[in-house]
Amino acid sequence: MKYILRFAEQKASLTQRYEQERIGMKKLVAIGILAFEIYLIISFSRSVWELWQNQDEVEKAKVKVETLRSENNKLKSELEYAKSEEFLEREARDKLHFVKSDETVVVIPDAVMRAATASAAPTPPPPNWEQWMKLFF
Repeated sequence: MKYILRFAEQKASLTQRYEQERIGMKKLVAIGILAFEIYLIISFSRSVWELWQNQDEVEKAKVKVETLRSENNKLKSELEYAKSEEFLEREARDKLHFVKSDETVVVIPDAVMRAATASAAPTPPPPNWEQWMKLFF
């Protein structure tokens, strides 16, 4: 009987220790799962933040692309104008001083031109002290 009681006590002791180890293992697993969940939350938050920042960069790039497209269209239209006969005629007249065969060239001498611009330019009014002198004396 003594052996049976001792066996029962040992069995109860082992069962109790097993239950404690099992509870400890459950706590360890729960802590591990919690740590993994925290890691997932942090990782997800970081990914969302990077995605949000990249979205801003994409919007900036879209604006830049639109600006470059409009500039490209403007340059294309300028190129088309530069290829036209109208542009060639204007450049020949303005920069090379060419004229058409049925046109008459009028050359104004420099002296006449200077005299015309000098008389056309208004003279500045006299200083205030001279104006007061003329008024009182």
